[in-house]
Amino acid sequence: MAGQLAAGATLGGTGWDRVLSGVATAGIVNVTNFMDGINGISSLTGLVWGVNALTLSRTGSDLSIIGALVAGGSTGFLPHNAPRARLFLGDVGSYALGGAFAAGVLSRPSLPERQQAAAPLLLYGLDAAQALAHRYRTDQPLGVAHRDHVYQQLVDAGLNQISVALFHAICAAGIASAHRLRTRYAVTTVIAVSAGYLAAPHIHRRFSKLNLANADETELDE
Repeated sequence: MAGQLAAGATLGGTGWDRVLSGVATAGIVNVTNFMDGINGISSLTGLVWGVNALTLSRTGSDLSIIGALVAGGSTGFLPHNAPRARLFLGDVGSYALGGAFAAGVLSRPSLPERQQAAAPLLLYGLDAAQALAHRYRTDQPLGVAHRDHVYQQLVDAGLNQISVALFHAICAAGIASAHRLRTRYAVTTVIAVSAGYLAAPHIHRRFSKLNLANADETELDE
């Protein structure tokens, strides 16, 4: 963690920007590691983030170079990790990916530009935050392995891993695209997509119960 803070500080400007850059880097790197829990999710997120970075920056800029590397690397790694995993990122790989995300985001000079570059990672942060909040509310240890992330709940509910990874990637792409809308519509879209993602396990359980109840009624009628 100390190394991540120090490395992130070098990406900032001066004063408080260095402090915020260090904190942002540590957060992005660790959240990327937390979210690397099912086949395909890191590769697809990297692809979405990389394409978004390329559309935001001019050719030859730091963000465009990092975006191209992340998008290309993620595309090349995806067939080896999904739908059947033969290779895994592991901690080293996920830390490297998170570091690339952070370097790309912090290469932008202004806060609005950094927000646009970080947009595809919003669900990563929200998913990690809700998992930690749930464990805190239920008095469970925060530092032990768990299955409280949204993507884990969906897989545990019976969805296959690549479907969940695609669902997350589509939502992340939607949020990234929303930043190109007028402010009012952008905020509404981001809130709606984020709420839909976080509520997905509950919605899936409700529909599963309804389908089960309908199936039971059909059997009784027969």
